[in-house]
Amino acid sequence: MVDGLKPGQRKILFCSFKKKLFKEIKVGQFIGYVSEQLAYHYGEQSHASTIIGMAQDFADFRQNGDDAIV
Repeated sequence: MVDGLKPGQRKILFCSFKKKLFKEIKVGQFIGYVSEQLAYHYGEQSHASTIIGMAQDFADFRQNGDDAIV
């Protein structure tokens, strides 16, 4: 794959499309849904950290002061 996603991120993204998420939901609810859909009932903490990491906005800080986001 050339999308730059790890397999766990790709599975989480697939679950969000499958659930047709257009509104915000709680992370705990989404973790439960992902674990249910993937039949992965242990290690939910790894799903939680991946979902939180995907949801965060990361600012691009450059040394030259350029405000453009790459």
